[in-house]
Amino acid sequence: MKNSQYLLHDCCARNNAKMLSLTADKGLEGYGAYWVLLEYLREQSDYCMPLSLLPSLAKQLGKFTQWVEELVCNYGLFVLTDDGRFTSKGLQQRMKPLENKRKARDAKAEKAARKKAQNNNTNSSFSAAQKTETNEKNSAKKVENTPLQLVDNEHVAKASLEENRREKDRRN
Repeated sequence: MKNSQYLLHDCCARNNAKMLSLTADKGLEGYGAYWVLLEYLREQSDYCMPLSLLPSLAKQLGKFTQWVEELVCNYGLFVLTDDGRFTSKGLQQRMKPLENKRKARDAKAEKAARKKAQNNNTNSSFSAAQKTETNEKNSAKKVENTPLQLVDNEHVAKASLEENRREKDRRN
């Protein structure tokens, strides 16, 4: 759905000489059918459709195949390709700015993804070194906190408190 929701439409398209000729011959049905065909083309990745699909499109439009073939071939609104397809040069031109914007966005996203991957690789190496250092520190702390060490630490703390009291008594 993301790629099929955009179709630039000139608000004065109905006044184009080709469209005036179409509506003079086929009325507003021709005008509406033109836009339906243009929408179908827009939904294609290369904005082209095989002429062999015209019978199916005609059925959806409630028209005879010949009626749709005339619309596609006789008014200069569509271009027939050498490989049996039809397209709209106007649609292709109008889609270029959007395609360029999407290409630029995709290139930017790809660059950001590469940078992020590079940072993740660098951070992973740094992180592994950091984890090793942290584990070594924690191991050292565990050794310090053995039961004998705790008793000794308690002894040191009591001695320090006692010394602070003596110092306070001397001052008074």
